[in-house]
Amino acid sequence: MLGTLTQKEKWFDFEVNHDVFERYQLSSTIMSLAVPLNLRYSASQKKRAGYFFAEFLPEGHNYEWLAQSLPYSERTLS
Repeated sequence: MLGTLTQKEKWFDFEVNHDVFERYQLSSTIMSLAVPLNLRYSASQKKRAGYFFAEFLPEGHNYEWLAQSLPYSERTLS
């Protein structure tokens, strides 16, 4: 697992799993050029990461369906 994606209000925060650096180097672009693997992200990198992950998520009814398929403790619908 590369890391953990959490929703912070209406934004996304990505935290890299530190064990991933045993396999991939710091600043590796294994995930994306926009979101290289780093221990900490600057404000501009956090903003790019938010946009990057937002593009992956479905919208509307598909988003609601996806959220409903998660265990109750992991659901966060805004």
